[in-house]
Amino acid sequence: RSRNPHTHTPLLPAPADPIGAEAQVPEDARELAELLAVAGGELGPDILRSRVADLSRQAALLCAAGAGRQLDAGRFALRPDIADAVRKGLTAARIRALSEALPAVALDGRARAYLALARGESARAADGFLGEIGALRTRGDAGGAARLAGEALACLAGGREAPALRASLAEALRACGRYAEALARLDGA
Repeated sequence: RSRNPHTHTPLLPAPADPIGAEAQVPEDARELAELLAVAGGELGPDILRSRVADLSRQAALLCAAGAGRQLDAGRFALRPDIADAVRKGLTAARIRALSEALPAVALDGRARAYLALARGESARAADGFLGEIGALRTRGDAGGAARLAGEALACLAGGREAPALRASLAEALRACGRYAEALARLDGA
């Protein structure tokens, strides 16, 4: 049976465009793009207004370039492939500086997990990802849980946290009715 490509949601972020996904970020919007990338690609309005000069203009530039989008309740997000490309293009020192500029108390669980990852705290990042994945499942968002588990696994695949993330991904896939994919993830655990 073939899968309808218009209804399939990929589990992992799209791979960075080798020709330059990062090049889609206008230079005048780099401040916002870097902050979003380090926080996992998405932040709320309060933290953005307090950290980004000329937020409206930078957000409009990212939207016009097709690199970002406005979400509900004033949240803003980069496209996953662009967030990944921008994050990979940053130096370790720049990632650390940006992560330290974001107060963890004002962030959601996903963003806190990405900040822990940026700070080199893989165990804390895994705990944060697993907590947020569980919260998504509790709210009935198995698809969101599967996407986040896939992102987390891509970031922490080589670490000792990988088996727990694989199991979490498999459970979210099972909850989505994607049994073959769930079994395949468990076989890799």
